[in-house]
Amino acid sequence: MEYGKKIKLLSGIIVFLLASYITGTIFSSGNITKKRASQPILDKAVISKISGIKINLAETGDLFLQKEDKKWYYTYNNKKYPAAADKIENFIDSVFKLTKYQIAGSDSKIWDKFDLTEGKSKDAFFYNSSNNELFSLHIGKKGPAEGSGEYIRTSLSDEVYLIDAPIIRYFTRDLTYWSHLRVLPEDVDSNTIGAVKIKTDNKFRDTMAMLNFSMKREYTKNSSEWKDINGKVIDKNSVDMLLNNIASFAGDSFTEDYITDKNAEIEIETDAYGRIIFDIKVLEEQNVLFGIRGGDYRYEASLYKVERILVSLERIIEELK
Repeated sequence: MEYGKKIKLLSGIIVFLLASYITGTIFSSGNITKKRASQPILDKAVISKISGIKINLAETGDLFLQKEDKKWYYTYNNKKYPAAADKIENFIDSVFKLTKYQIAGSDSKIWDKFDLTEGKSKDAFFYNSSNNELFSLHIGKKGPAEGSGEYIRTSLSDEVYLIDAPIIRYFTRDLTYWSHLRVLPEDVDSNTIGAVKIKTDNKFRDTMAMLNFSMKREYTKNSSEWKDINGKVIDKNSVDMLLNNIASFAGDSFTEDYITDKNAEIEIETDAYGRIIFDIKVLEEQNVLFGIRGGDYRYEASLYKVERILVSLERIIEELK
């Protein structure tokens, strides 16, 4: 009987010690701090509600990004321009990955100490489709160690956090970074172009002679092939190179300058959009001005972007000789 009591007593002690160990492991201050550091500052359920962002850029001041029909735009000098959806989504993703890495305080009286007050902080405001503010993010001083991030706060609490990775990079980007500068629609590629015509004048003499070249896709029962105006078959790899260069044609920045005295034009036939014509003018300092004829936007770009198209065309012309 005494032996049984001892066994029960020892078992009870073991259970008590084990429970104490587990409880201490889970609820120790170190583990609570570690768990808190991995907690997101913002609720990710809010992401789907974001339809507008106002971000304070170092170079241009406030930039307002607006989502319309699943596409992003921004307004500059009272004109609406396409914005780069991938850049905006990366920014939103970075914001919602912010965690409570290290809390610096929970009183609004310390905001000024960390440059988190109006006029000192870099700010971003997030809105829903009704232009009602969802929350704001405020970026202050850099952390004490190189690359350790910045001190931040949100409009959802008084707490100040030191984040574990810099986010200020988004606030130092220029307007071009946020611009969508691909000229053709995303669904135009080498498979959806059916004909190409390229004209140039002697402004491109350093690349190739003045030309007027046409080619088109001709379909047979089971396949298709490209032919020039004389009916000569063109190598598929060479055609793909040319078409990919045309389809990916993009500017370096938007411009309000007009195209006069064009020096080249590129005309394509597409399945979904019919005929599209690029008008191109050579500028000084190895730049070009171009745009789609009748389109809303004009672009400035480095000359090499046109020369890349012409070099791939030159390869086709050489092969046809």
